[in-house]
Amino acid sequence: MTGNELRFFLSCDINLPVTFRIERLEGNLPQSPASSEFDTSTENRNAELYVECALYIDGAPFGLSTKTRLESSGYPFCWNELITLSTKYRDLTSQAQLAFTVRDVSCGNNDGLVGGAAVFLFNSKKQLKAGRKKLRLWPGKEADGTIPTTTPGKVPNHEQGEIERLERLVNKYERGQMQHVDWLDRITFKAVEKIKERESSGCDNSHLSLVVDFCSFEHRVVFQESGANFYAPSPVSSTNELVTVWDPEVGRTNPSEHKQLKLARSLARGIIDRDLKPSSNERKTIQRILKYPPTRTLSGDERQLLWKFRFSLMSEKRALTKFLRCVEWTDVQMEAAANGDEDGFKLWQSLVRQTELTAQLCSIMRDVRNVRGGTQRKIEKLRQLLYGLLSELTYFEEVIQMVSLMDRLLKLENLDLHLTPYRVLATGQDEGMMEFIPSSSLAQILSEHRSIGNYLQKFHPDEDGPFGITAQCLETFIKSCAGYSVITYILGIGDRHLDNLLLRDDGRLFHVDFGFILGRDPKPFPPPMKLCKEMVEAMGGAESQYYTRFKSYCCEAYNILRKSSNLILNLFHLMAGSSIPDIASDPEKGILKLQEKFRLDLDDEDSIHFFQDLINDSVSALFPQMVETIHRWAQYWR
Repeated sequence: MTGNELRFFLSCDINLPVTFRIERLEGNLPQSPASSEFDTSTENRNAELYVECALYIDGAPFGLSTKTRLESSGYPFCWNELITLSTKYRDLTSQAQLAFTVRDVSCGNNDGLVGGAAVFLFNSKKQLKAGRKKLRLWPGKEADGTIPTTTPGKVPNHEQGEIERLERLVNKYERGQMQHVDWLDRITFKAVEKIKERESSGCDNSHLSLVVDFCSFEHRVVFQESGANFYAPSPVSSTNELVTVWDPEVGRTNPSEHKQLKLARSLARGIIDRDLKPSSNERKTIQRILKYPPTRTLSGDERQLLWKFRFSLMSEKRALTKFLRCVEWTDVQMEAAANGDEDGFKLWQSLVRQTELTAQLCSIMRDVRNVRGGTQRKIEKLRQLLYGLLSELTYFEEVIQMVSLMDRLLKLENLDLHLTPYRVLATGQDEGMMEFIPSSSLAQILSEHRSIGNYLQKFHPDEDGPFGITAQCLETFIKSCAGYSVITYILGIGDRHLDNLLLRDDGRLFHVDFGFILGRDPKPFPPPMKLCKEMVEAMGGAESQYYTRFKSYCCEAYNILRKSSNLILNLFHLMAGSSIPDIASDPEKGILKLQEKFRLDLDDEDSIHFFQDLINDSVSALFPQMVETIHRWAQYWR
């Protein structure tokens, strides 16, 4: 059992209205009983359907029903309409039901009743249902929300087949309860579509089903009534069955200790703490703490000691990262600082604006995804929704990345390797924005121009220059190759192939797609760095002066970054709580891997010999060339 499974919300704490989305109707509509073989008007009649939604609490109707718009576009009938009830989640009971009745206003008989279905909002484990559900409609029956209901929307177990099982798995996938593997997911979804087509063609598809998408929260929602009555845990069985029991005291802090810590960290103590000086014993303890490796977790007493003498440590650079781990970031007194400090208030406003914009962009992304039609219709819808938001996108300053940091460290030593640290803004665990850089992949360049040199000659020809290219363009290419060779080696960037190595027309080479870091690589036996023979040939071959210059830039950059290894290791450790798999799974092991890449046991001269050997091993590696060939064939057949 993972830690995430123990995180949940209580329904009594959710002060939001009950929300769900009516998506579509699946199956064939039954023929109207009023139609006859002599009545030709009914054959040309277009059905006009709407869905009536009603909430039932403990078997009795609660509040007024809500209706969707009319849908007359024909099969498949798709509303894709968001329904918001006046009732809030905190007011629901464990026996709350939603009743859905589909009606057709194009025929006047029997009030145009098509069918209905009811569904409980909480499952047998008292968890709020979430995600997409397919409800089986009872033909000719109005939805019944009594207990027990006569129109249950759940497909009986003996009638469930492969389609129902796959839909449950897809629902879990869309809610983030299954790991995403892009290449495998694409294959899987193609197979799922084929199964659906085969199943639908093999049966008469006589059942009508209504697809409803229930609201999903960050964590599961467990039912609990308002007041002091806590949700009763499952009774302990006499069998060997595992039972999940909720302990309400887990994760709660001691109120007395919490109050003492708040008083000790109060902003009013700033005046007193500013003049405090550590004693000799306290100074020794502080120095010992500052020497801790980044992977070492500070105890409560150690964090309190650093906080107490924070003002006396302001001139100590090593104390910064340790101090940041002592700050209680959830303390509402950040707000107090924002009200009194102009810079803090501007930062607070910027964060609020970013949060609001991110929410808007996520909403736009969902709306565009639900647009029916081809790519052009989606693009038109995207432009329409983005109108008015484009000016907001220019307000953000650069998002710091590790490549940007290394670029600045190199430039501080007067070594500009013409890197391309494009900007990235993460807006969620699986979404974000990236800066677009006009460029072409090396795979495309080699396919169209046969060599990197021919490509550079097209944009920067010079008959008197080296290899028919201007000296500046070739120098830019050599430097950027050197910079990214060193950076990708240190960070352990994996999955390197000619499709994620891009080249700008001014000669700047740069890498994209950093899904594998710290040595993890989906390809077997990867070389220390991606240095293909086509790149070496563009420098004139392994015996040319330009290739020698390339190796010189690599070694110089490697020694410069080794000097700042402590800063880089500390920044990586601060990302231990992030959702990056290669770091979050085992932060200590990941940072140790990174530390090994710096070879801090070597002096500058020995490190130069070490890195030159790495370059030679990368160029002469045969297996990566075979893998690259296999990758090209896979891309071709895809």
